[in-house]
Amino acid sequence: MRSIYLAFLFVFFGLLLNCNNTKLKEFEPQKVVKQTETKEIFSLVKPVNKPEEPLYTTLYNGYSISIQSNSSHQELIFKKGNVEIKKTLKFYYENPAIVFHLYKSDLDNIVILIEGRDYYGSNLGIYYIGNETNKIIEIDDSLNYTQDDPETKGFKVPKAEIIKKENELKCKVYLENKLLSDKTYDISTIEEKNAVSINKYLNNNQYLVKTFDINKDGFSDKIISSKPYEGEDLLIFLGDNSSNYKFVLKTTNFSQDGGNQISDIKPTRDGFVLVTAFPDRGDSRSNYYISNNNGSFILKKIEQESYSWQDGYTETCIQNFNFDLKNTLESLSNTIAKTKSDCTKKFDKKN
Repeated sequence: MRSIYLAFLFVFFGLLLNCNNTKLKEFEPQKVVKQTETKEIFSLVKPVNKPEEPLYTTLYNGYSISIQSNSSHQELIFKKGNVEIKKTLKFYYENPAIVFHLYKSDLDNIVILIEGRDYYGSNLGIYYIGNETNKIIEIDDSLNYTQDDPETKGFKVPKAEIIKKENELKCKVYLENKLLSDKTYDISTIEEKNAVSINKYLNNNQYLVKTFDINKDGFSDKIISSKPYEGEDLLIFLGDNSSNYKFVLKTTNFSQDGGNQISDIKPTRDGFVLVTAFPDRGDSRSNYYISNNNGSFILKKIEQESYSWQDGYTETCIQNFNFDLKNTLESLSNTIAKTKSDCTKKFDKKN
């Protein structure tokens, strides 16, 4: 009898202890697992209308964004005022049905997802505008997928979920509930790959290098130009207190085929002047005055000087501008052609 009583007490206190432990667990604070925060930074902007093929256009953030198709390739074009940025797409179809999905970014650039489609299969390209180079940078153009019985079910439109975390861009692409692609891209590496390096131009006998303080910040900068008959490139790299050089602009040195060639680059009070001259005789000379204005490089004036041996006079013509050289060379050429020249003649017969 005593053993039965002891067994009962053991079971009772066991149950009581288990009950108390359960209650303690119920009131024990739960550990909160902090999830890594990611921020979705893109929202789809649909075109208001769909113009006739082969040009598709939408407007976003002041840009006209279009995809142009011709007989040999397709181009992605961003245009705002006189600024035009182009990117040739690597995928092309004879009779393209191009669809593009535009995403807004708080990274001060634009991300665009493009679908190049034939009847059964499609390619996708992901691009954005680089902050420093102002070029369209290719994130990925290798994505592809196949439509599921498009004859009876019709085409399905892919959907992208793009999430930014620090320098990573996470991109998932779905076709309805089917996951087509799940990739993470290192934006810093992509930008570095697309950056313009000054090392390509230094100690290169095809280029003329001038070093002086263009923007008057106390640090030496470099202007690099193709030499005469070596090209028309002009590049500007701004220096810093660590003797590093940051690429800021690529434009023209105003050399002309069969005409004036770059001969010198000189510092001025607010920028620099490009000097071009006819190589064989010094009878034709042009000075292009470029100023730095809050990081922009503005063509302010062209001063052209030519001498007439037959009539014995020097003619000087001046055109005044306020043209930002980050704009296209086509718009620069049009602006120069439309700007009136103020010309004067000085008779000074030379022997």
